Amino acid sequence: SGGLQAGADGGGGATFDEGHVPLEVAGELDLLVGVDLDLTVDIDTEEAAEEAKEALEAVEQLKSAAIAAAKLEQERLQHEAEEIAQRAKEEAERLAAEAAEEATRLAQKKAAEIAKAAQEAKEKVEQSVRLAEQKAQEELVRKAKELAAAKRAAQAAAKKAKEEAAKRAADAKRAAQKQAAAAKAAAKKKADAIKKAAKKAVKNPFKKKKKHH
Repeated sequence: SGGLQAGADGGGGATFDEGHVPLEVAGELDLLVGVDLDLTVDIDTEEAAEEAKEALEAVEQLKSAAIAAAKLEQERLQHEAEEIAQRAKEEAERLAAEAAEEATRLAQKKAAEIAKAAQEAKEKVEQSVRLAEQKAQEELVRKAKELAAAKRAAQAAAKKAKEEAAKRAADAKRAAQKQAAAAKAAAKKKADAIKKAAKKAVKNPFKKKKKHH
């Protein structure tokens, strides 16, 4: 026949003519028993090309769909990543806020403890000052009492000494007066004796005194 020839062993042949390929196969097919085979197949290459084109288009569509799906998946993953990053950011901000709040609470608690300790120390100092002032006041009162007692004792001693001195002075005065009176009396007696002797001498001027042996 005319056109492109193609042959094969085994009793077969094929030709190509205007988009058709008639394929003839002749031989014996041995399937348990001998069967004579005489087959002619007509292949439409234009239809095959169309099917190939459609298949190619289907592949392109699948490729486009796959690209679109990959893009959508990428966008979804990116969106999920952004959501995860946002949640992580919000969680970090929440944790930071909680940490700051806890730090503030602890700082306030510590400040309250320091203020309480300072107040207690101030109260202790004030109490110590009060006790010291009370003790000093008591000591002043005791000293004042001691001084008053010493003053009273000194006044009593001075009074007693004054009384004793006055008594001694009175005794001395009385003794002096008594001595003066005795001396005066003795002097008077002696003067009287002298006077008497003088009078007697005037009466007897030549009379000698007797000597006493």
